[in-house]
Amino acid sequence: MKKTLLFTLLAVVIIAAISAFAFAANDRDELEWVEVTFNIEFTTPVDMLDGYGILFGTDMSFTESFIKGEVVHSDHLYLMCLGDAVFEGWDKDLDTYVLNEDTTFTATINNDGCVPAYFKTVNENGDPVGAMLGLSITEPDIYEGDFSHLVSFIKKGERIEEGKNIPKLRTLDMVEYVYDGEASSFYPEPVGYEMNVPTEFVCTLKKIKPEDAHKYTISYKAEFTTPVDLPEGYSVLQWDSITCWPGSPIPDAPKPRFLGNAMSFVGWDVNPDDRQLIATGDMTFTAKFNNDDCIFVYYKSVDEDGKPIRALLDPKTNTGNTLIAAVKKGEKLETATIPVISSTLTYTQGSSWDEEPMGYTVNEPHEFTYTYKYYYQVRFIAEQVYMDEVQYVHRGEAAKAPDIPETSGWLLIKWDKDFGKVTEDMTVTATLYRFGDCNMDDVVNTSDAVAILKHCAGMKLLTDTTLRLADANIDKSVNTTDAVKVLKIAAGMEG
Repeated sequence: MKKTLLFTLLAVVIIAAISAFAFAANDRDELEWVEVTFNIEFTTPVDMLDGYGILFGTDMSFTESFIKGEVVHSDHLYLMCLGDAVFEGWDKDLDTYVLNEDTTFTATINNDGCVPAYFKTVNENGDPVGAMLGLSITEPDIYEGDFSHLVSFIKKGERIEEGKNIPKLRTLDMVEYVYDGEASSFYPEPVGYEMNVPTEFVCTLKKIKPEDAHKYTISYKAEFTTPVDLPEGYSVLQWDSITCWPGSPIPDAPKPRFLGNAMSFVGWDVNPDDRQLIATGDMTFTAKFNNDDCIFVYYKSVDEDGKPIRALLDPKTNTGNTLIAAVKKGEKLETATIPVISSTLTYTQGSSWDEEPMGYTVNEPHEFTYTYKYYYQVRFIAEQVYMDEVQYVHRGEAAKAPDIPETSGWLLIKWDKDFGKVTEDMTVTATLYRFGDCNMDDVVNTSDAVAILKHCAGMKLLTDTTLRLADANIDKSVNTTDAVKVLKIAAGMEG
């Protein structure tokens, strides 16, 4: 019955899926489509080498389907070209032209008096690899990657210049290794090359370990409407710099990090989160803050040696060793303007602020210091007597061993670790033997009774630990009564 129901439900699902697909297919078939062709036209004809072009770096023409009534939009196309050629426009406006029929758009590139220089990047096998940054001829400040072929137009008789008409190389992350653009170069050497005839320059990328690859430094700084000299170690940004490989997108920007609402984040001079930004060198971005009429309160956390420790929690940015609160003059510090202590700290016994921030009236900049003291967890275990005790011990001090009374029926022989100077979390386990187990074989039996009787008869004396264990009834003396007790234990007559 269950199988029949399952197959029935499965059939219903399959039929529904097929119906939905058929409906979608029919709906698509009902749409009207037009074919749109994009062409490039030069004012001076160019015989492009195989694989080169202006459209997306590799094409001179391509066709794509659009829904009738749509508009192409100019940002749909990337015209990538370097050097002295000039984009003169499309024959029709891509941003307003309504596609009601098959249409062709032609872009005109003025290359009069120019000679094409062809740049190609390949791997060690000679296969093209997209490792060049293309520059948009329509928006000269926008780089795009990853191109394996690019054309640069240079005035005839002029020499190729670094940074002007040579494409930038990027580092490609291949996980186990990288193709490092900074460590690679084109052949023949293009810098200073006099362009009189079309020439191809090929770069075989150098493969190296990621840790050896060149990186750019992306720096972030803060700018205030009212100038502030922040003390060393303090910042209103999550970090002040980060590194990235040449040609890669700029990493996400650090978030503002401060408590209170007396200051506002205005924005960046240039938005680092713009996905069109690509690292083409060391770069700096400035975050602007309006801090008029606010006072900064500084919080730092250190350990008992005075070294910074990540103890302060800001909900926006996790933890840190310093944090700033922006408050109005005359305000009292409260929960919203005081960092809490991070839950990532193991133990906080004995740790504290140098003075209590809660309720403090702010009239001028002030610093509070939280000092973290190192306490370690020492766990004492004695399984036979069901002991599991935890102590927290200040660094360098001794833990205090718990007492295991002899009335428990067990004798403590030793602890397996030294806890006289605690410098880390540790578990200490007791070695115990039951009274009566005088031969210390972890079993109380007739062998122990015989050993006790021999001791009593003076035939083979027990000493030290074995003598103490022979005192089965724990009355501070060893005699035949202890041997009898051991025999009763062995016989199961006593626990």
